[in-house]
Amino acid sequence: SLDQEWQQRETLDGTYRLDTEGEQIGSLNGLTVVSLGPMSFGRPARISAVAGIGDESILNIERDVDLSGPIHNKGVLMLESYMRWRFGQTRVLPYKISLAFDQSYGPIDGDSASSTEIYATLSALGGFPLRQDLAVTGAVDMKGNVMAIGGANAKIRGFFELCKARGLTGKQGVLLPQSNVNDLMLDEEIIAAVRSRQFHIYSIQHVDEGMKLLSGLSPAAVAKAVHQGMDALEKAKDGK
Repeated sequence: SLDQEWQQRETLDGTYRLDTEGEQIGSLNGLTVVSLGPMSFGRPARISAVAGIGDESILNIERDVDLSGPIHNKGVLMLESYMRWRFGQTRVLPYKISLAFDQSYGPIDGDSASSTEIYATLSALGGFPLRQDLAVTGAVDMKGNVMAIGGANAKIRGFFELCKARGLTGKQGVLLPQSNVNDLMLDEEIIAAVRSRQFHIYSIQHVDEGMKLLSGLSPAAVAKAVHQGMDALEKAKDGK
C-alpha cells in the first residue's frame, strides 16, 4: 500500500492539488481506481475543462499525448454526442473544449469519468461553479443517463480517506450511479459516517440530478447558462 500512502501524503501537503471544500468553475473531483498487482485502491483525480472559440470540437488532452485508452476515448465521444443531442439541435456548437486529468502522468482508461467530464464541460461553458466537496463517478450514454461503473467501493473509500484526513465537514460525499447501489460493501467506518451525516453517498440516474447537487441549478437554468456562454463565443468569433 506504499503508493496509496504516498499519493495521500502528496495530496495533503499540496503537491497534488485536490480540493475538498469550496467551489470552482470548470474543475471537479473524479474517482479512479489504481491496481498494482494484488492491490487496488481508490484515487481521487481532479478533472478540468476550459472553453474557447471553435467549431463543435472537444480536445481530449490525454488522447493527444497517448495516455488515454480506447474505452476512455469512447467516453469522451459519448460526451460529444450528449452535447450535440442536448444543445446542438438548433445551432452549430461554437466552442472548442479542452479536457484533462490534472497532474496525471500515467495511462488512464475506462469510461467512469464521462459524467465528471460532462459536469466540468457544462460549468466551463456556462461559467457557474461546482462544489469541490463532492466527487463523482459514472459512465453516461448519449442522452445523459448515468450508467454503472466498476470499483465503486474502492472509489468511495479513496475520497472518504482524503476527507477524513482533512477533517469531515458534514457536506462531503460522492455521486455514483444508482445501478451500483447493490454493489456497495462499505467499511463500517464509512457506514457510521454516513449514518451520522458526516459523509454522504448520492445515487443518481441522470446527469441533471448530479448537476443539481453540484451546482444547485435546475436543468433549465443550466441550459440557459450554457446557451448564454455559447452566444458569447459566437459574438467573439464574429468580432461583435
